[in-house]
Amino acid sequence: MRNNTGSVRPLSVVVTIIVAGLVIVSFMFLRHGVAAQEQSLLQSDTSQLALVLNEGISAIGAPLNTLGQVMAATQDSPSLFRAQTGFLSVSPGSSIAVANSVAGRYTVVLAAGPDFVVGQALPPPLATAVASGGGSLSGTKVLHIGDKTFLGLVVHTNSSPPGPVVIGLTRITPSIPSKSQAPPYQQLYVSLYASATADPAQLISGNLGLRPLPNPVGNSVITVGSSRWLVLASAKSPLVGTASRLTPWVVGAAGLVIALLVGLTSEILARRRRYAEGVATERTEELIAAQASLVNRERLSAVGEMATVIGHELRNPLGAAINLLFLARTRLSGHDDAELDGYLDRLERETNRAASLCEDLTSYMREREAVLIPVELKSIVDEVLESTPPPTGIEVDLGFLGVYLQADRAQLVQMLTNLITNAYQAMPDGGTLRVSGSERDGYFEISVEDSGEGIDPEVIDRLLEPFFTTRAVGTGLGLAIVKRFADAHNGTVSIENGESGGARMTIGLPYSKSGVTT
Repeated sequence: MRNNTGSVRPLSVVVTIIVAGLVIVSFMFLRHGVAAQEQSLLQSDTSQLALVLNEGISAIGAPLNTLGQVMAATQDSPSLFRAQTGFLSVSPGSSIAVANSVAGRYTVVLAAGPDFVVGQALPPPLATAVASGGGSLSGTKVLHIGDKTFLGLVVHTNSSPPGPVVIGLTRITPSIPSKSQAPPYQQLYVSLYASATADPAQLISGNLGLRPLPNPVGNSVITVGSSRWLVLASAKSPLVGTASRLTPWVVGAAGLVIALLVGLTSEILARRRRYAEGVATERTEELIAAQASLVNRERLSAVGEMATVIGHELRNPLGAAINLLFLARTRLSGHDDAELDGYLDRLERETNRAASLCEDLTSYMREREAVLIPVELKSIVDEVLESTPPPTGIEVDLGFLGVYLQADRAQLVQMLTNLITNAYQAMPDGGTLRVSGSERDGYFEISVEDSGEGIDPEVIDRLLEPFFTTRAVGTGLGLAIVKRFADAHNGTVSIENGESGGARMTIGLPYSKSGVTT
């Protein structure tokens, strides 16, 4: 059966990519929608928080405005200042002062709290903030005075500066994260800046200190008199809910699985179709091969029957002719005629050739199952070399052959005889014949290698066919007989050119290590 694990079809890949692309687009659309909804809810909460902060700052600024009006009406009465600041209940870390401008320099005339002293000039950062403020209430920037950081609210008692001012100053620590705010804003991280931009130097307070808020971030601007402060907020957990945040990922994962299933289904259907086509093609090829084999068997059967009859009928007359030729040579032994001896030698060669052809035909066509018995390979090789000695100029090199094999002795002798004879014929000018053995993959391989000119690669595959030969003289049955006997042993036959020239013919027979000898 043919292997159906070919490469993946481009169409299956394209279908998978298209479906996956649609899934990714849907995922991005859903994720964008969830992000937009999250941003909308966050912005709404930020705006509401900004309104709350604005009201809180207004609640602080209103008493300062009142104090400024009282001071303007009473010419900075100390008693009324103490009464008003007592009413304001100055908290620790907060200070209130009234300052007058003299020759462009602001000096404290009334003070309550730890950060002002009567008669002191306002520190430069605070003086600059007071001078740049507009009428009525305004907020200062974050002020760094000495080693302390302050935030102030300024009320100008005149419609336009310079003139007496009321200053509310509060110590702040922006680098220290503030405590969580009260409900319903405890689910938010909040940062408040004394500027219209997120300037770290102007951070008033934040849940994360100086660290930036995680995205997404909502923003809103609050007005503190003539100043604009920025409020930033980020959600501690998804405002749209965990389910809504997970929906795009669930849809994306499910969509990718569907894309893979669609591509896999497409590929399975395509492979089934290819498999069916392959099976049909294979069956057709098998039928064609079976028909050719049947025709070939019928042809070989007819040839075999004819060859058997011819071999049988010719063997006796040829045997008689050889005997008569021997008798003729005996009677003419005292006759000195070189030409006649040449005729007799030629007659003897041709007669032996005809007898050999008859023997090959009979051996190839004879149907006989192999009778397997333990045989010693070394003794078989020695027997073949003794009965078929090497011609002059050919040396024999024997490798490892010390094993016992389960084989048909007569067929093994015939196989080795044919291979060794072929090797002799491949070295007409002499050379080296090497017979060796080795174990591989449960087989013992017997190699017969010559040092001749080798074999044309184009005809190697046909050498085992009956009646095919590359020599001018030959029946073309020697290697075919080897192939038939090897098949009877469930063995193999291979032919190849050697690495250093010549041809190597190898018989592989089933083998067990229990048969090794010393």
